Amino acid sequence: MLSRLIEKIKAFFQGCKEKWEKRQYKRRVHRERRDDRVSIQPLNDAQIHGTLGERAAVNDLLSFLPEARVKTNIIILNENGNAEIDCMLLYRGSLFAIEIKSWKGDVYETEDGFQKDKRDPYTGEIHTKQFKSPIKQVRRAISLLKENMKERVYINGVVYIEDNDSLSVSEGSPVFDRIEDLVDYIEGESRVPNPAVTRFFEKLRPADRIIGSGIFGARELYAVVMLDFATQGATYMDVKHEYSSDTVIVHYENGAQKHYSFENKKIKAVTTDGVEEFTLSGIDRIIFGKEKCA
Repeated sequence: MLSRLIEKIKAFFQGCKEKWEKRQYKRRVHRERRDDRVSIQPLNDAQIHGTLGERAAVNDLLSFLPEARVKTNIIILNENGNAEIDCMLLYRGSLFAIEIKSWKGDVYETEDGFQKDKRDPYTGEIHTKQFKSPIKQVRRAISLLKENMKERVYINGVVYIEDNDSLSVSEGSPVFDRIEDLVDYIEGESRVPNPAVTRFFEKLRPADRIIGSGIFGARELYAVVMLDFATQGATYMDVKHEYSSDTVIVHYENGAQKHYSFENKKIKAVTTDGVEEFTLSGIDRIIFGKEKCA
């Protein structure tokens, strides 16, 4: 009887030890998850304005050109440099790489790039800001993309500036601030359908949107996400955070869902800075890049 009591006491203390070790393990994992958050910086006002401007411009283009096919945020990694194309549009037999800028004020093309003059509504003071040429920017991105794809197709480089007060550029410069003028340019430069051009467009992968949140508010990043679990045919995935694990809910186009559970899971993604690693504990949603339709 005494030996049985001793065994019970030993079992009790062993159980206490296991619970303590389990609790310590969870605390360590939670601490690591808290310290190893996804490195997405909060969006500032200019970035929010620019992101919304890009989406509005794409929607406007598709309303005027419902036959067009559009892929946004094409990320390019090349040994000669990295770049991103805001909008790649296929219309009839032609491709258009469109750089979208949300610049408020009066915009001028200069010898060195572009200049923006914005008047302060309260003081009347004019604030001037210099920018690198978005024309050179989009042409460089096209060159890097074609090096990667190793295919000979012609891509028109175009700049669209929205929300400005006025625009002054040199004659023949492919820069527009009215959606109607941009549409006229696209229609004028379009050719008959070309299978090689279509194949080139179909190989392009639009970036995914990684969305996180924290004490500093919503955060967002465009990246090509690399996952080791099935997401074929999915539109987005949500991440629900537990104390020491994350549950991923993948939402598919047909309404189906798949659930995965991970502990301290990390994923890789391609950004304009290269291949980076992120933790699921800092991600709330990933919206998978898709072709935009009217």
